[in-house]
This record gives sequence, structure tokens and C-alpha cells, in this order.
Amino acid sequence: MLNVMRENLRHLKWVLFIVAISMTLYLGTGFLGDRDSGGRSAPWAAKVNNSEISTRDFLSATRNMNDYYSNLLGEQYEQFKPQLRLGTQAIQQLVNQQVQLEEALKLGFRASDQEVADLILSDPRFQDASGKFVGAEQYKQYFQREWAGGVEAFEEELAREIISRKWADLVGQAVRVSSRELEDAYRQRYEKTRVRYVVVASADQPSGGPVPQAALEAWYNAHQDDYMQGAKRKIRYAVVQRQSVLQEIEVTDSQIEKYYGENRKAFETTEQRRASHILFKVPPSGTPEERAEVLAAAEATLARLDAGEAIADLAPKLSADAVSAARGGDLGFFGRGAMVPTFEEAVFSTPVGELAGVVRTDFGYHVIKVTGAREAGTRPLEEVREEIRTRISLNTAQELIREKAAGLAASAASADDFAAAVQEAGLELLELTAAADDSMTEIAPSPEFRNEMFELPVGGISSPVGVARGMAVFSVDEEFPPAVAPLEDVRIKVEAAFRNDRLGKAAVAAARSSLGSRRDLDRAARALALEVQDSGDLAPGRVVLPGIGGVSNELSAALFDDQLAVGDTGVIAVPAGALIYEVTDRAPFDPDAFNVASASLEAELLTQKRQAHVQAVLTTLRADYRIEINSELVAPYDS
Repeated sequence: MLNVMRENLRHLKWVLFIVAISMTLYLGTGFLGDRDSGGRSAPWAAKVNNSEISTRDFLSATRNMNDYYSNLLGEQYEQFKPQLRLGTQAIQQLVNQQVQLEEALKLGFRASDQEVADLILSDPRFQDASGKFVGAEQYKQYFQREWAGGVEAFEEELAREIISRKWADLVGQAVRVSSRELEDAYRQRYEKTRVRYVVVASADQPSGGPVPQAALEAWYNAHQDDYMQGAKRKIRYAVVQRQSVLQEIEVTDSQIEKYYGENRKAFETTEQRRASHILFKVPPSGTPEERAEVLAAAEATLARLDAGEAIADLAPKLSADAVSAARGGDLGFFGRGAMVPTFEEAVFSTPVGELAGVVRTDFGYHVIKVTGAREAGTRPLEEVREEIRTRISLNTAQELIREKAAGLAASAASADDFAAAVQEAGLELLELTAAADDSMTEIAPSPEFRNEMFELPVGGISSPVGVARGMAVFSVDEEFPPAVAPLEDVRIKVEAAFRNDRLGKAAVAAARSSLGSRRDLDRAARALALEVQDSGDLAPGRVVLPGIGGVSNELSAALFDDQLAVGDTGVIAVPAGALIYEVTDRAPFDPDAFNVASASLEAELLTQKRQAHVQAVLTTLRADYRIEINSELVAPYDS
């Protein structure tokens, strides 16, 4: 449902990645903050082709980011601030935002007057206590106080946001959440295990002396998969770009009306509500005292809202939901089934313009205000006319580029005459050498592209396959098969692996001997002169505990076995040696609860995956733009 940050600062890099994705569309736009009139010493912060990103927008974005991280990290903010490089983060996100806008405009996306009006009318800042629009005069007065650019600049900004979102929606359409991903995410969130443990270190075991040559060779021969050099393929390819045909396409009013008539169900909407919220997150292992403290903070915030403060002002400072916080807490319109049941029940039972109070969910405590409502119905043709025009244009463009790509594939009988066919088609011939698991960001391939690249025989010509910019055709020119590195080239690596294995087995033997038949962790710890540690709540996946030396798949499997119960003990091999554990708490996977929560969780995961995909595509597309950063302006804000 919500893009909620984990509080564990050991995972700071992951937190920063999610924050970077969630900030893509709003940093520096000024939708939810005042405009900084200072910082006029530099005329621009960055240039993207012929467009400039102003110093004012950069300073506003950096300030918003500073406020967000300060709220997220609290007292530890100053410690981490140099690592965050706020100036670089802010300007790169603003550059991505401009690239996204320009890509959207290339594809013909536009924002209708009605779409802009809908955003204005549903904005909580422009609604009275009953949720109705405050009126044109009060609307204009707001900009005299809060927005230096005036009404026109604000509405142009809204139009740009609408256009950018349409492009992001298009790019993210192909992203899906698999059933495996859904279950893994649920388990990560709700399945828990807690243990007491000690680590028996390999380094404390007898070394066993030098490694005999025969033992080294035997290890090498038995583990050759560990010393493989992966297979790669070299291809030449050409891309029929979607943009190259869009200018040729004209969509008539009759086509739009026909499409609307044939696809009316696509424009039907169920009853929807719009809400803003402030999330006060509760740690998964929070004590009753901690929960009470968080609840008190939520209730205090509710009192401030009752007293007249605006939720749009408080959410950016207080909410743990990064995405909605940046929009003043706004969650947009949503129908039934999109949110967890308790949140949904509160929103749909509260009149527009009123506070729903403090609501508890698995995410924490929410202070909610209902800001809008839409009855079920069909969107009128005039409202969706430009949307349909774009859909028809893009569908027609896709058919045209597929036809052109199919013609290219048919005209090249083999890899030998592929270059001539590409030249005759007036396309650019490019080369790529990659392994199956390489990112290939320069082309952003579809799964079908990857499959054909590594399934076609050498000399084969692919069918038209999707890439970020359109449809591609390629020839497979050469294959570099996997091979085992010679022993002499990897001798040091092989010897280290052999020694680690020998010492690890000795540590496991010592741990099992100490645990003995009585299965008593405390006695085993005393026998080994080791101190028992508490793991805290653990989630499935990459289980990493202090002292175990890294990730252990065996440990993860053992601690989340469906048969595991409180009181169970055991010994598991870990990178640093062996771990003796005793289970003190267990919350197993609940299939019934999973079935109830799966719909809202799938929607949340889909949003996150689409955001990440959009970021990846933008990273690839940036190579086509002339980007210049004003380093003298940006660099000081990194420190």
C-alpha cells in the first residue's frame, strides 16, 4: 500500500535507493513547498539539451531532501549527511525529471485543461472544510502569498507533472509481480524468527598444516563450477525507433470516437475516495512502551489538525511514508481493495473534508483526512479524448515499427548480409557483447530480447524484439563458451577455499560436540567460553548476524523451516565457522492471512517495481541527451 522505509540503518544503501526512486517525479517542482527566491548567483543548475534547470529549483529540491532525511534519520542525520551527497542526488533527480518530460513530449503526450483542472479541484490546499473548491479568487490569492511564479506557472507545472506521469505509466505497463515475488515479500514482512546463539569461529580451530598438492587438485576438480568463466555472445543489432514513426501518424476524431465506443469499459470507474495521511511507523519488534509513544505522537498530530493546521504542511515533516509525504500526504484517488482493510474502512466511512482520526494498520498509526470522492461511472469522451489519441498513436506506432523490424529481419538471410540489410533500411548498426545476466543498460532489452540472444544459433537472425526505444533485430555473430580457469591461474583462490572448508568443518564438529545430547545452549556456550547473543527479530531472506561472517543460505533455510518451533536447537555452518542456536520466538507463514493481504501487497510491490523500471529506462535514455551540471553550484551542497 505505502512505500514505507525500514528503520534499520545497517541497510542505509537500500533506503537511499528507494528514496531516490520515490523522489523522481517531485523533487524541486515546488508542488508542495514555497519557492526559494534566493540563490540568484548562478543562472542555472543544469542544462538538458536546450532546457535549463534553475538554481531556484535546485535549492528547493536540496532543501526538501535535507528536511526529508533529517526527519528519517533523526539524531543520526549529521553522521550520515556527508555520505548522502544531497546536492548530487537533487540535481540528478531533476535531470531525470527533465529527461522524462522530454521523452513524454516526443511521444505526443499532452495534458488537457480538464486534467489540470481535476488536479486543482482535488488539491487539499484549495478546498474548504467541506472539501469543496475555495473559489477562483481565493485560489489566485494563494499564489500571491506562496508561489512566486503565479497561477500560470503553477498550472504549467501541473501539466508537466501529468505528462510525465503518462510516460511513466506507459513505460511501467510491462512490469508484473510474480506469485513468487508476492509470497516472498509477504514472508519478509510478517514471518519472523528470534534466536539466542553463539558462533564457533573457524579461525579458532587448528590449521591442519600445509595443503598437500593432491588434496588441492582434488578440491579443484570437485569444484570446477566455482572457477568457471561465463559464456558470452557478440551480436550486431539495429533499432527501429518508436519516435521515428510517430510524426507520420494522424489520429482523426472518428477514430477516437470509435475507440471510445468499443472500449467504454476501459473508462469506467468504481467509487473512489481521495485521502491524505501522516504515517507514524511502529518497529516490527516494538515494545508496548514504544507503541504507546508512537500512538501519542499520532494523537498529538491529530489534535494539531483539529486546531486548524494543514495536513499538507505537516506530512512532509512528520510522515514515514516517503512518497505521499512529498505530496503533502496525498495518496490520490483509490477504489476499494487498494488499501489494507482498516485503512479503507476508515476512509470510505468518513465524509469528505473531515479527519478519520488515528487508524492502526500493520504499517503503524495513520492520521487520515478524506479530501475527495468520485462516484462510480464512465469518464466522458471529452475528458479522455487526448488520452485516447495518444493510445491510438502509440498502438499504431508499435505496429509500424514492428512491420519495419520484421521487414529488416526478413531481408537478412544470415548474419553475413545483416549489415547490408541494416544499411539499406537506413538504420544504425551497433554491436554488443554480453553474458546472459549482464544488465545491458545501453539497450534496455525486453525478456524476449534476452531469450533470443542466448537461444538462437550463431549466425541466426532474431525476430523483432522489444527494447526501450522501439523494436530491435540482431544477428548472433560469435559465442564465447564458458570455460574452467586453469588451476595455476586460480591456485591462491583454490587453496583459500580448501583451507576455509577444512576449518569450517572443524568448527561445526566442535559446535556439535559442545551442544551434545542435552541440547543446552547455555552449557555449550560455557564449555566454549563464549557469550550468548540475541538475534532480535529476523525476517526471511538474507539473514546476517554479528560474527557469522556474511550470508548463510543454510542458516536462512533452517531458521525459516515451516516445522521450526520455539525451543528448537541446532548447529548450522556459517561463513565464519558454525552457529549454535536456540529458537526463542517464531511467527510462521500464515496462508490465510497471506490470501487476505495479497491484493494490497501486490499493488504496493507493482508500484515499487514500476518506479525502479522507470529509473532504469531513464538511466539508459540519458545517453541521448547533452547534460551539463553546474558543479560549482552543486558541489558545496554535497558536504
